Amino acid sequence: MINLEPIFNYLIKTDTCKVLSNNEVQNLDYHFHPNCPVWEIETEITYKGVSKPLTLYMNFPDDFPYSIPKIFIKKEIYEEIKFIPHINKDFSICIFDEGLNNTFPIKSIIDIVEYIIHQAKYIIKSSEDEEYNIKEFKKEFKAYWEIEYGNHDKTSNLGLHLLNSTNPELIKGIRLKNKLSNYEIILYNEGHSWDSFKKYLDYKTVKYDIINVFVIDNIFTTPPYDLTYKQSLEIIRNLKIYNEFKLSLKASNIDNTLVIFSNITDDRTEIYGWIYNNLLIPLSTLKGTRKKLSNLEILEHPIFGNSNVHRMTFDDLTPERLQLRTSGIIEEHKSIVISGLGSVGSNLIHFIKNLPINRIHLIDDEGLRLENINRHFLGFNYINNRKVQAIKDQLINSNPFCEVDVLTKKVQIVVNENPNFINDCDFHVVCIGETMIENLILNSVIENKITKPIILFWVEPFLASGQMLFINPIDSKKAIDLINNFEYNILSSEISNRDKTYLKEGTCQSGYFPYSSTYLIQFLSAIFPYLKAHIIEGNMVSTIYSWIGDKDLLETLQLEITDFAKSQSSYNLIINHL
Repeated sequence: MINLEPIFNYLIKTDTCKVLSNNEVQNLDYHFHPNCPVWEIETEITYKGVSKPLTLYMNFPDDFPYSIPKIFIKKEIYEEIKFIPHINKDFSICIFDEGLNNTFPIKSIIDIVEYIIHQAKYIIKSSEDEEYNIKEFKKEFKAYWEIEYGNHDKTSNLGLHLLNSTNPELIKGIRLKNKLSNYEIILYNEGHSWDSFKKYLDYKTVKYDIINVFVIDNIFTTPPYDLTYKQSLEIIRNLKIYNEFKLSLKASNIDNTLVIFSNITDDRTEIYGWIYNNLLIPLSTLKGTRKKLSNLEILEHPIFGNSNVHRMTFDDLTPERLQLRTSGIIEEHKSIVISGLGSVGSNLIHFIKNLPINRIHLIDDEGLRLENINRHFLGFNYINNRKVQAIKDQLINSNPFCEVDVLTKKVQIVVNENPNFINDCDFHVVCIGETMIENLILNSVIENKITKPIILFWVEPFLASGQMLFINPIDSKKAIDLINNFEYNILSSEISNRDKTYLKEGTCQSGYFPYSSTYLIQFLSAIFPYLKAHIIEGNMVSTIYSWIGDKDLLETLQLEITDFAKSQSSYNLIINHL
């Protein structure tokens, strides 16, 4: 941390400043940066026409000036003028948006500290304007809805919503019997997003109950937003939904009735609401009550009516929102089938899942073996599991809207017996690395069994090269001729190479071709922009992509290389049209 003394000496010219001791800091009980300097700054502010003393606390982080000081308002002053926009529950004042990459000249750091104090006073002063307050609270509604305003007030982020429409007639709700993370209640509209998410719930064996959802207009303008049972009834009693609301309380548990509303700001729709907690008191023993109270009577009862509703926030899980938060734009979704989930195919998953792909079919008949885990996308926990099922778990856990279907079969059987499993997707990615099977697949295109573009992947031993071929169906015959007489290999076909590249651990069934996962990721990273261009951007030109590996390594291993290889540089990507 830089020397703070010049800043302190500057501030005391206009305000009363004091460096607080460790004991004084602890007694304040604020969320300060631990073991970091805290200054008490006493100044003045004109608030609603009256000059008032204002005490602020400035807390300097240990990496100041690379992180900006936080400033807090004194609790007693906040209690007098509380519920001011941009003042947090912990009494800190939001001066800068922390999501922005703010930069400040270190030479002007005194000006920055002075600016923070000025802005804190300006924020408090601005709260005199009621219209300003309403506008700012609307923008910061989430922060103030989630504040617990007393010991009996309760808020939770228990909700998810898949709502593309807030039309009350189209909104439905469920309560999960087993939470997903901290989420318990889901709001949705019927349609594709819900169908996909329902498949996810079924796949995860998550059970749920239907709940009754009632939609109201947002009547909340300025805090506090705590709400008693009685107050909530007063809101609903004058609405058209009241009779349905009463029937809902009568027909189900009190906590299966949900009231929601939307807050719209900056073209963004946020969903909030409340539920009523079941009361554990034996209601039938209440003095003067000989029968068990109905749910409506509970809400109206003098004792229980003063209980607070359980306020809820709903996070937006719509695929559109997730995509906007990721790429900033809405992209058209594609679908692919991947045949072969060995080292190449499995690691390709990492790249594929980051594209706007919402449906993936997986084909592989093998389980994961111990010797493969060092260069496989899956890890030790998945040994002896079927690769297709394990990859499906990974994909669905990563994105519940991704539809994943699998076949635990050899691709050559799928081509002959179930070609629609491939044709139902936009592209067929083949990571088998066996020329005879690649010939079979390409011949099936010529025979019109398979109708979609094919993307072939394979690598040479020691990853001397990595190859990707994009094949438009009309070029299948050319592709067969190419792969049977491939001219872009790096290693020559000399017998001496075979003994150095095909290694065995003992028996005749233990042979393998070695290559490093580091080089594999280099290859896939280099090829990814072109893979994206074909799958997402519509490039349908049949093309050969040859990534050159580490030629120095090949020389060290005394491996023979081709004439093509001799003219290329290591780590270079060669592109040729078919």
